Amino acid sequence: MEKGIEEKTYSVNDNGFLLSPFDYDKNWMQVVAREEGLAITDQHEKIVFAVRSFYLSFEEFPKINQFSAVTSQDLRTIFELFPSGLSQGVCRMAGLPQPTSFLL
Repeated sequence: MEKGIEEKTYSVNDNGFLLSPFDYDKNWMQVVAREEGLAITDQHEKIVFAVRSFYLSFEEFPKINQFSAVTSQDLRTIFELFPSGLSQGVCRMAGLPQPTSFLL
């Protein structure tokens, strides 16, 4: 399956996650934001980049109890910014593979 913006296409799985985190670019955030009905703010970007950096450094997703420390945001704020949750919202927008350890 492919999704795109401005003539760029991305290869994604059936749930809309990038097949390779290395296909990520800033336009990918806009693709997901448009699908989610979100307007990207600096706060969204900081959370997405923090989670992406964590994943690329440790080759794993932050555990739910680590999200606040990793992003410097409380979970309530993260869920307000990403109503579809940590997996479908944050991780997908960060261009990361679909998490299997939690589905929030």
